[in-house]
Amino acid sequence: MGATLLDSATSDVTVDGGSEGTTETSIYSTTIPGGTPGTNQLLIPRGIASIRNDSGSNQTVTLRWRYGGTPVHTYQTISLADSGPTSRYADLQFVFLGGENAANAQRSAMQHRQGGPGSQDGTYHGGNDDATSKNSIAVDSTVDQTLELTAQLAAASSELEYTLHGLWLEHWTTGLDSGASGTRMLPPDATQTTVVNTAAETSVVTHPIPGGTLGSTNLLVLLVYMDALNNSGANRQWWSDIYWGGVHVLDGVSGVINASNANRYGFPLEVWVGAHGSAGAQSVAMVGQTVGPATSSGVGIAQGGQNNNAVNFTSVDSTVSQDLEVRVQMDAASPNCQVRYLGSTPTVIKA
Repeated sequence: MGATLLDSATSDVTVDGGSEGTTETSIYSTTIPGGTPGTNQLLIPRGIASIRNDSGSNQTVTLRWRYGGTPVHTYQTISLADSGPTSRYADLQFVFLGGENAANAQRSAMQHRQGGPGSQDGTYHGGNDDATSKNSIAVDSTVDQTLELTAQLAAASSELEYTLHGLWLEHWTTGLDSGASGTRMLPPDATQTTVVNTAAETSVVTHPIPGGTLGSTNLLVLLVYMDALNNSGANRQWWSDIYWGGVHVLDGVSGVINASNANRYGFPLEVWVGAHGSAGAQSVAMVGQTVGPATSSGVGIAQGGQNNNAVNFTSVDSTVSQDLEVRVQMDAASPNCQVRYLGSTPTVIKA
């Protein structure tokens, strides 16, 4: 299959309770050309946003996706505590909307991830939320249709706001990518590294990102594969620190890794770096530094775990080559603890 960036919106769009009140408000809208997603194509919108609540009470935000005017997904955030005038919640989402073997039938799935208060400063904080939904709809995709995201605040307060910082719409089609444009996997890294018994930041992988990769519209997605072992007899934590262009942009806590004898925790990481209106500004996100239970998640059996999310902003010159680096560290040096870096794949989503 081949893919291209069908559309992107990289300037801030804010719904403010003081001006929009509790009215459902469009924050992203684009025209999907007739023939897309057709019978077997796929659309993947990914959004980076944040929420501020200084209203004096707990609040929620309701998000809605529509395709061709038909509701596809509706999601209400968890109850958001008042976190002050500057402490914002990270808010991340991605949707898979594809043709279901007919031009008038579509199936969709959505994942929404939210960080705790203060997670928009690049550091994970407690109180995160992870939710999913799926749906089937019947829209005529042979003609142009509108894809729209809206936000609705629970209170008409000027101290409650939802801001979409960037949204990237990926379009997957059948057939091989010619390589001339579109979504491209950059050189992957399969070097295996083990970090043992240390509280010092230790680099596990550095990906040189060529100048011009992000531009003013594109998105870079990095998937990192790791697992963790704690046989120390006491609970420990591992951090994943992300550096972009030499700037420390994201600081993720895995959550407590319990003493687990010889069992390993699954410990994957996903990072987004997206243009934020220019080649010298970026929105970055940790889309779930995830840790699964030690019982079996490190040996290929999927289990529920912890999802930690964060958002931040940088002013790195992406017209020249810059490094995207992942480092790990433990809360304290301890015997019989380790993280194994198993490989990573960076992918650029572009027009």
